Amino acid sequence: MKKLLTFALLTALAAAKGYAANSGTEALPQLPTLEDMKTQITAGALAPINISAAAKTSNPFTSMVEVTMQIDGDANSFTAMDLFENMALAGTKKNATDYNYNVTIESDNSYLRSRMYIKNGKRGYMINGDDLDLSIRSFGPDFTVMGKVEQPEGTIMGSGNINFIIKNEKNVLSINESGMFIKVDGQEIRAEFDTNVYSKRMVGVLAVLMTAIQRDITVTAQSSKVGELITLKNIRMPIKALKPLHNELARVEARDPFEGVEVTVVKETDDSFSGALWIRGANGASLSARVDKKRKAITMDGYDVQLTMRDFGNEYRIYGRADGEDVDLRVQLKNGKMTIQGHIFITIEVDKNSISGDFDTQLLSLKGFSAVSAMAMVYQLQ
Repeated sequence: MKKLLTFALLTALAAAKGYAANSGTEALPQLPTLEDMKTQITAGALAPINISAAAKTSNPFTSMVEVTMQIDGDANSFTAMDLFENMALAGTKKNATDYNYNVTIESDNSYLRSRMYIKNGKRGYMINGDDLDLSIRSFGPDFTVMGKVEQPEGTIMGSGNINFIIKNEKNVLSINESGMFIKVDGQEIRAEFDTNVYSKRMVGVLAVLMTAIQRDITVTAQSSKVGELITLKNIRMPIKALKPLHNELARVEARDPFEGVEVTVVKETDDSFSGALWIRGANGASLSARVDKKRKAITMDGYDVQLTMRDFGNEYRIYGRADGEDVDLRVQLKNGKMTIQGHIFITIEVDKNSISGDFDTQLLSLKGFSAVSAMAMVYQLQ
């Protein structure tokens, strides 16, 4: 039997060699030696396998959820929600200088209380509610989170003590832990997490807390004095149509006598405008503006004012500089009404009859508000 098997194997090998020679194809390549493989690895020919990336896409036991929530609100409150994931956050406080936020998480109807404190020059927060108790302390520019949050049975993290780092990069807060990523930039909350590791309750608590902290530090970052009051303005300006002068197509004016703000805009041609800003009796700036209907853009220039309003698909933006400060505002148009909003504490509403503004002058000066109002008036007149 052994002789027959040996004879059959030799016959098969001989036939394979003869076939390769007769067909003109190459013989099967030899396997590389160990030394050859070492040489290839040293030369970079064999790239290492990214185990973590492969595991992320192929691990059948992970259950990743992505949540995106737009932040809306003013100096005293905020809301954010993701209808697809049935998750909503909200926070309110008595006034802009109050240190206490009452926050809720819609996913589990939790009612929480967040309190900010400053001790020995360091900022801290505490949040309390049903089955949770967290404390947050500043650690350089960042924050440390310690405490306990009750989680459903079955989650890998469980309900034990937690210890996270909240990174702060130019007032943008983020947590990046194994199985969880949360980022809060003032306009949006974005989270990705594995529900087998962290519950929606855990992510919601951290997200609402990070939003409250972000709003606090954004305002106080404008001042080097701890506890200095923020300067909020509430301006209402009726828009009046004035009689055009010679060679003018239209002239409008908006004034708030209590704050000493006056804005005048003149339509000279279909695409050319001029105007002036008066702040407490002094000429803040003389303006010129041009409308580019093809690009759906308006450009405005003046002394210490360079602004552009442009269509970005689903919304307009007003951006540039005014009164020595950067300006970047979102504009939503609906039923002839303009709603202009900044990251936080800036809301300006404009229609053909009036302009109303609620803003903090540490984030947007009176001159900046007047220039943005002039831009909105140009848009209404075009």
